[in-house]
Amino acid sequence: MSKHLELLDKFYDNRATEHEKRQLAAMLNDSDRWVEDFDGIWEHSFGHMPESVDERIFKVISKTVNPKKINIRRSFMRIAAYAAVVGAIAVSLFYWNENRLLTKYNDMTVEVGQGQKSDISLPDGTIVHLNADSKLRYGSNFNGKQRQVELVGEAYFDVAKDARSPFIVKAGDIQIRALGTSFNVHAYPDDENIMTYLAEGSVIISSSTQSINLSPGEVAVYSLKKNRMIKKKEDDRLFIAWMNNEMVFNDEPILNIIKLLERNYNVKFEIKSDRLNCITFTGTLKNASLQSTLYALQFTSSISYKKKDDVIELYSD
Repeated sequence: MSKHLELLDKFYDNRATEHEKRQLAAMLNDSDRWVEDFDGIWEHSFGHMPESVDERIFKVISKTVNPKKINIRRSFMRIAAYAAVVGAIAVSLFYWNENRLLTKYNDMTVEVGQGQKSDISLPDGTIVHLNADSKLRYGSNFNGKQRQVELVGEAYFDVAKDARSPFIVKAGDIQIRALGTSFNVHAYPDDENIMTYLAEGSVIISSSTQSINLSPGEVAVYSLKKNRMIKKKEDDRLFIAWMNNEMVFNDEPILNIIKLLERNYNVKFEIKSDRLNCITFTGTLKNASLQSTLYALQFTSSISYKKKDDVIELYSD
């Protein structure tokens, strides 16, 4: 069963999430994506809708298609009816769904809280792996000449190839431009840097003053304070390990580790000793619970801790 029909089934059974409803709206607004599934869309839609909705669809079709001009060739009628039918379905769904989620919309926002992760399929087929405490936003014209999204937080993009339409990620002060490629963007607003790691393909990263081309295995590091971007080689595990429930640190300051733990485990930390600000940590933690992570920090970095209400206090031994 195609993606269109799966979403229609979920919608009619009242099982579709808000994100899936908006995906369906985007597909119906993009004729290139639904034209091959026209028969299925017709069969799924008629019979599921109330009679008043069916009548509205036929009225729209009769106003759009002129039988006197197209009765000679039935195939012409079918082609001419495509836009009218699907457009009418979209309009009818608008009236039928009181939340009006299948009309044109300004922005779609997918937000992932602390301690969570999510995989998202965009209307163009791009897959986005969204990390904890992150937000992805895109508009109703996503399938137009440009495929543009805005990211706050961290995400790994596996971009669907489309030579006619570049894929653009806006992340804070930078913009990443790609076609069909895979890359990770780390852009939390409370961090010092925005980092883009390229796994496959090529990307162009631009700020207000610079533009950098990345090759696979390279990282672009943009300093928010200096408004400057540098390119370097890094261990790919530092940027993609999170998708495998791993945390990889390479001489990482404790303050950065605390930020990561707060996002991943939905907890709060307080540093009770200034000496901890000089501590760094190197190592790999896989599928680690919060408790085992704290043990690892305690045994390797001379850190002690205690829980007080909903806060974990860190001390220097």
